[in-house]
Amino acid sequence: MLRPDTTARSFVVKTTADLAEALSAPNDTLIFIEAVMDPYDAPTAVMTSSNTGADIDYGPRGPQHRDNAQLRPA
Repeated sequence: MLRPDTTARSFVVKTTADLAEALSAPNDTLIFIEAVMDPYDAPTAVMTSSNTGADIDYGPRGPQHRDNAQLRPA
């Protein structure tokens, strides 16, 4: 949990220009960056290992076992 007086900046980035802007922000506080990408725009290793990671994190009831999940089937 963060202290109540902690401040943070958050950015939603959809383009490289958005990312450059987020990365150039002063880093005097917490910065959260949400990257919005094409669902299939990821390195193969990340796409093939995501279900394994989800199994470790969530088990058999996790998002990788639901319809319309963000993870690809293994």
